[in-house]
Amino acid sequence: MRRHILLAILSTFVLFTTSVLATPTIPGFVEDTVATGLSDPIGIAFLPDGRFLVIEQGGGLYLVEIGRAPAFVTTIPVAPFPCHDFETGLLGIAVDPDFGSNGYLYLYRTNNHGSACRYPPDGWTNEVIRVTMDANDAIDLRSLVTILPGVRCDSGYHNGGGLRIGPDNKLYVSVGDGSPDSAQNSYAQDLSALEGKLLRLDIPDGSIPRDNPYAGQAGRRGEIWASGFRNPRRFGFDETTGKLWLADAGQDDFEEINVVVKGGDYAWPRCEGNAPAGCRELEGTAPVFTSAHAGGGAAIRGGAISGRAFGWLSGHYFFGDVARQTISLVQANAAHDGVVGSAATFATDAGGPVDVVFGPDGAMYYTARDRGEIRRIARLGGEVSQPISAKKIVLKSLPKKRLQVLSQDDAIVVGDSDPTVTGATLEVRGSGFESTYTLPASGWSPIVKSGNLQGYKYRDPNLVNGPIHVAQLKDGKIKILGKGPGLGHLLGEIPPIDVDVTLSVGSTHYCMGEFEGEPEFTPFKRYRITDVPAPPFCKL
Repeated sequence: MRRHILLAILSTFVLFTTSVLATPTIPGFVEDTVATGLSDPIGIAFLPDGRFLVIEQGGGLYLVEIGRAPAFVTTIPVAPFPCHDFETGLLGIAVDPDFGSNGYLYLYRTNNHGSACRYPPDGWTNEVIRVTMDANDAIDLRSLVTILPGVRCDSGYHNGGGLRIGPDNKLYVSVGDGSPDSAQNSYAQDLSALEGKLLRLDIPDGSIPRDNPYAGQAGRRGEIWASGFRNPRRFGFDETTGKLWLADAGQDDFEEINVVVKGGDYAWPRCEGNAPAGCRELEGTAPVFTSAHAGGGAAIRGGAISGRAFGWLSGHYFFGDVARQTISLVQANAAHDGVVGSAATFATDAGGPVDVVFGPDGAMYYTARDRGEIRRIARLGGEVSQPISAKKIVLKSLPKKRLQVLSQDDAIVVGDSDPTVTGATLEVRGSGFESTYTLPASGWSPIVKSGNLQGYKYRDPNLVNGPIHVAQLKDGKIKILGKGPGLGHLLGEIPPIDVDVTLSVGSTHYCMGEFEGEPEFTPFKRYRITDVPAPPFCKL
């Protein structure tokens, strides 16, 4: 029954979403607004039926069904908000894996315990609570249970507040170090304190899992999973590997992204990013990515790694920056425990992107806090760009012109596009040349083995249609050979830069190249690059 509800809800996206001015900077994606009229929305959590819950920092909890106005559910009691410019309030939300049977929601809030708004706050604490949503989508606040009390809120700042259910069905909680100027902060490195940590709890009661790194150890809090954080607002789990990716906001110079492991120490306040030099020589787990402030403001908010439904941008980590009003992406490496290359901007004018998640439809959802909106970014229909790695790309000019291209990449999937019907084109670009070669449908034939389609091959031994005489497209492999004066590249005294190759079959574009490093090069004669990672995106 729920599956049919989900499909019905997802089918309303095209009919009811309203386009906004902000657009992704990378072609092939479109952004829509799916909820409006909210006040400081900072968290999203999907229910099993495809609807999602939104929390407002002031305590409001709303239920969103696409195509309808957000439905108010309840107000969770929190410390007064706004109070000064505190980072307090209702800060995080997660849905129990067994929500269908127990209705449990987990929330991270600041409790003022009856004290008024003043600086510094008097007696305020952060805590994780559980409430129950009934079959009528209502919450009786008498169901409220505190499962983790007493997280210090000394200053009103750096409270963290991220909640996620891990693939192990444990509740993970990110907690800030509690100080607005925290270079001398002692909590993040103090294993008897919860602040400046990532915590891991059993659900539904918040008890300590026996396999936590410090469980049962005197003088250490058993809830701690990892330490050494400054202000980790948001994090997410990679659906492919289950690894936990967390963004930690820096102070003066660097923002950072960490792949968090059990018992890891991420070195705040000894290190901000990897600075100062030598700060990680003795201990501490290094971030997988850092971003310099470069004289401007920055405030990173963690996101998530995209899944296969995000098309050619699957396997990328997306994160928000509320100071720069952007959502950016960086490509995960093959093991999904690090990154490849540099970050790229994915969306601008993002309206305060505090929370970035991927929904059951594979699209990205984020909170545009400053605009009171929830926005969705999804793939456009039609053209599909697929960045792939290259095993080798070889260009020869002397004594005879030659072209060799080989890619062995799992991202190469023979789809609906059939080159025996549509034909194909090959583009080879570099500094000083940009050539397009046509591989007509008449030269292609299917590769069939044991009655099953394996892929397609192209043969033009007499170069009737141009200089490409061999091409092969199979799941996991592309091979292309060209020869003769019809090839457009001409090598000179220095190696060409930004060499890339794109094979287009129907609406699918496989692109590779833009090598970073020293190619094998003989002036006027031969250029060769090998083992080139997939580019962040295709330049079409």
